Amino acid sequence: MFNDSLSFDELFCEQFEDYLIKKGDKFVGVQVKTRNLNDSPFALKDTVVHRMIERFNAVELIFPNQFSRYTIVSNHGFSKTKADSIERVVDLANNNKSGELLKKGTTINKLIQKISKNLKCNESDVIGAIAKIKLKGSYSSIEDIKQKLVFALRDVDFISKTSPTLSTLEKLADVLVSKFFEMSSLGNNEENLSELFLSKRRNDSNKIKSKRISKNELQSIISSYLSDPITLSVNVPESIGNIRATHDRLELKMDKGGIDYNNVDLHKDYKYSAQSHLVSLLYKLGPNESDALYNQVRLIVQTECQESYDENFKLDKEFGIDMLKDVRKRIRDRVSQEKDKFNGLSYEHVMGVASILTEECTVWWSVKFDLT
Repeated sequence: MFNDSLSFDELFCEQFEDYLIKKGDKFVGVQVKTRNLNDSPFALKDTVVHRMIERFNAVELIFPNQFSRYTIVSNHGFSKTKADSIERVVDLANNNKSGELLKKGTTINKLIQKISKNLKCNESDVIGAIAKIKLKGSYSSIEDIKQKLVFALRDVDFISKTSPTLSTLEKLADVLVSKFFEMSSLGNNEENLSELFLSKRRNDSNKIKSKRISKNELQSIISSYLSDPITLSVNVPESIGNIRATHDRLELKMDKGGIDYNNVDLHKDYKYSAQSHLVSLLYKLGPNESDALYNQVRLIVQTECQESYDENFKLDKEFGIDMLKDVRKRIRDRVSQEKDKFNGLSYEHVMGVASILTEECTVWWSVKFDLT
């Protein structure tokens, strides 16, 4: 949307895999297909490929002249073997080589005949739809797709002007992935969304609005994040006003983990300092914004403590001090590298949140035991 040479007007998330792109008065139908890299690339003989080609043909018959192309995006590429090459078939269709496509006994001829029969159309209609197919193979592995998104965000003019840190871009990428997953996950049982989207009624449908995003809407989401990067939320949010004032559970639990008294005392101070600072934010920012920040920091700290707990857990040995050293490093790194996530909270404040979670029995420093 923000690339001048590729820019389009709207993107519509139809299903989990499929989406539509609108550019001017034309549409692009896209199918995204992934496969384990240990398996063979997508080939003409594959049933999933047959289904895609038939789907494109069906759309072309229902909405003639409304689609400029149909794109297949793959993380694994496509077979280069002549008999199984989808690219070769598309080239033949584009070069009017119907004789080769309809050669008896070939995989493509059998497929064309089958689609023609199923959709009750001419062979030329099938070949015409095939000619509109574009392939994007080895576009991205599942592992590095976030990195590609980060690089794309970095190159957008209005984003680069804010001089974002790498961690900000990474978190922004997470926000966008979540947004599109939410759009894609919405069901379509009420009506045929593909047909509705292509009809004149699409601008009046709330169902369509929830699954469509324009360039302006996307820019608004990004700008909102860059100005207020509270992006992590929890299912059951906690309030700053409900933080326990005590530290008796903290003392018992850290002692059980073999953590010495000096460190326990330090964490009591951390807890008091964090609680005091969070209460000041409550009055400064208001309950909504301050609690949102608090829950974001809680989630980060809980994640780091739980990962450390899982790595250091020993059933027959005290491991609290090893876990504490690891948590200190993790928290220090997060606060240093992701300042935007903590809104001015110091390392000591964030460690204080770990103390708060310990008092709540969310974080443990030993094998769990009965506190009653």
